Amino acid sequence: MIAAESKKRVGVIGPGWYGKADLFRLIQVAPVEVVSIADPDRQMLESAAEMISTRQLSKKKPRTYKDYRDMLKEKDLDLVLIATPDHWHALAAIDAIRAGCDLYLQKPVSTDIIEGQAILAAARKYN
Repeated sequence: MIAAESKKRVGVIGPGWYGKADLFRLIQVAPVEVVSIADPDRQMLESAAEMISTRQLSKKKPRTYKDYRDMLKEKDLDLVLIATPDHWHALAAIDAIRAGCDLYLQKPVSTDIIEGQAILAAARKYN
Protein backbone atom coordinates (compact mmCIF):
# COMPACT_ATOMS: atom_id res chain seq x y z
CA MET A 1 0.00 0.00 0.00
CA ILE A 2 1.19 3.53 -0.74
CA ALA A 3 1.95 5.66 2.30
CA ALA A 4 -0.45 8.48 3.05
CA GLU A 5 2.42 10.98 2.81
CA SER A 6 2.91 10.17 -0.88
CA LYS A 7 -0.69 10.91 -1.79
CA LYS A 8 -1.21 14.01 -3.88
CA ARG A 9 -3.51 16.56 -2.26
CA VAL A 10 -6.16 17.54 -4.79
CA GLY A 11 -8.48 20.51 -5.11
CA VAL A 12 -11.32 20.77 -7.62
CA ILE A 13 -12.60 23.98 -9.15
CA GLY A 14 -16.01 23.22 -10.65
CA PRO A 15 -17.17 19.86 -9.22
CA GLY A 16 -20.15 19.54 -11.56
CA TRP A 17 -20.84 16.56 -13.80
CA TYR A 18 -17.60 16.77 -15.81
CA GLY A 19 -15.53 17.66 -12.77
CA LYS A 20 -16.81 14.69 -10.78
CA ALA A 21 -16.38 12.32 -13.75
CA ASP A 22 -12.71 13.30 -14.11
CA LEU A 23 -12.15 13.32 -10.35
CA PHE A 24 -13.70 9.91 -9.70
CA ARG A 25 -11.52 8.39 -12.41
CA LEU A 26 -8.47 10.06 -10.85
CA ILE A 27 -9.40 8.58 -7.47
CA GLN A 28 -9.52 5.13 -9.10
CA VAL A 29 -6.12 5.31 -10.79
CA ALA A 30 -3.87 7.48 -8.61
CA PRO A 31 -2.93 7.89 -4.94
CA VAL A 32 -4.82 11.11 -4.21
CA GLU A 33 -6.73 12.72 -1.38
CA VAL A 34 -9.37 15.28 -2.36
CA VAL A 35 -9.02 17.93 0.32
CA SER A 36 -10.85 20.94 -1.17
CA ILE A 37 -13.51 21.78 -3.71
CA ALA A 38 -14.82 25.12 -4.93
CA ASP A 39 -18.00 26.14 -6.71
CA PRO A 40 -20.26 29.21 -6.41
CA ASP A 41 -23.35 26.94 -6.37
CA ARG A 42 -23.76 25.90 -2.71
CA GLN A 43 -26.06 22.95 -3.52
CA MET A 44 -23.63 21.60 -6.12
CA LEU A 45 -20.79 22.04 -3.63
CA GLU A 46 -22.45 20.14 -0.78
CA SER A 47 -23.65 17.33 -3.04
CA ALA A 48 -20.18 16.92 -4.58
CA ALA A 49 -18.48 16.93 -1.16
CA GLU A 50 -20.79 14.16 0.02
CA MET A 51 -20.19 12.06 -3.10
CA ILE A 52 -16.42 12.53 -2.87
CA SER A 53 -16.36 11.38 0.75
CA THR A 54 -17.97 8.08 -0.26
CA ARG A 55 -15.48 7.48 -3.09
CA GLN A 56 -12.11 8.20 -1.55
CA LEU A 57 -10.32 5.73 0.71
CA SER A 58 -10.14 8.06 3.71
CA LYS A 59 -13.91 8.72 3.56
CA LYS A 60 -13.10 12.32 4.55
CA LYS A 61 -15.30 15.10 3.28
CA PRO A 62 -13.33 17.80 1.45
CA ARG A 63 -13.39 21.42 2.58
CA THR A 64 -15.78 23.53 0.53
CA TYR A 65 -15.34 27.04 -0.83
CA LYS A 66 -17.68 29.33 -2.74
CA ASP A 67 -14.68 31.14 -4.21
CA TYR A 68 -11.80 29.08 -5.59
CA ARG A 69 -9.34 31.87 -4.73
CA ASP A 70 -9.99 31.23 -1.04
CA MET A 71 -9.25 27.54 -1.63
CA LEU A 72 -5.93 28.38 -3.29
CA LYS A 73 -4.93 30.64 -0.36
CA GLU A 74 -4.64 27.52 1.83
CA LYS A 75 -1.39 26.65 -0.04
CA ASP A 76 -1.80 22.92 0.69
CA LEU A 77 -2.68 21.51 -2.75
CA ASP A 78 -0.43 19.55 -5.07
CA LEU A 79 -2.89 19.30 -7.95
CA VAL A 80 -5.90 21.33 -9.02
CA LEU A 81 -8.48 19.83 -11.34
CA ILE A 82 -10.25 22.62 -13.24
CA ALA A 83 -13.67 21.79 -14.66
CA THR A 84 -15.34 25.18 -14.85
CA PRO A 85 -17.21 26.46 -17.89
CA ASP A 86 -14.69 26.99 -20.72
CA HIS A 87 -14.56 30.77 -20.46
CA TRP A 88 -13.24 30.52 -16.86
CA HIS A 89 -10.44 28.03 -17.57
CA ALA A 90 -7.60 30.50 -18.14
CA LEU A 91 -8.14 32.63 -15.05
CA ALA A 92 -8.48 29.64 -12.73
CA ALA A 93 -5.46 27.94 -14.34
CA ILE A 94 -3.23 30.99 -13.93
CA ASP A 95 -4.31 31.43 -10.31
CA ALA A 96 -3.65 27.74 -9.55
CA ILE A 97 -0.23 27.88 -11.22
CA ARG A 98 0.63 31.02 -9.23
CA ALA A 99 -0.36 29.12 -6.06
CA GLY A 100 2.23 26.46 -6.94
CA CYS A 101 -0.14 23.71 -8.06
CA ASP A 102 0.06 21.26 -10.93
CA LEU A 103 -3.00 21.28 -13.18
CA TYR A 104 -5.47 18.99 -14.79
CA LEU A 105 -7.23 21.42 -17.09
CA GLN A 106 -10.16 20.35 -19.22
CA LYS A 107 -10.20 21.24 -22.88
CA PRO A 108 -10.34 23.72 -24.34
CA VAL A 109 -7.63 25.14 -22.11
CA SER A 110 -8.55 28.63 -23.27
CA THR A 111 -11.07 30.42 -25.45
CA ASP A 112 -8.42 32.09 -27.60
CA ILE A 113 -4.69 32.18 -28.31
CA ILE A 114 -4.00 35.11 -25.98
CA GLU A 115 -5.45 33.24 -22.99
CA GLY A 116 -3.44 30.14 -23.94
CA GLN A 117 -0.27 32.21 -24.13
CA ALA A 118 -1.03 33.71 -20.71
CA ILE A 119 -1.38 30.22 -19.18
CA LEU A 120 1.91 29.16 -20.77
CA ALA A 121 3.65 32.33 -19.54
CA ALA A 122 2.40 31.66 -15.99
CA ALA A 123 3.60 28.04 -16.14
CA ARG A 124 7.04 29.18 -17.24
CA LYS A 125 7.21 31.98 -14.67
CA TYR A 126 6.17 29.82 -11.72
CA ASN A 127 7.81 26.56 -12.92
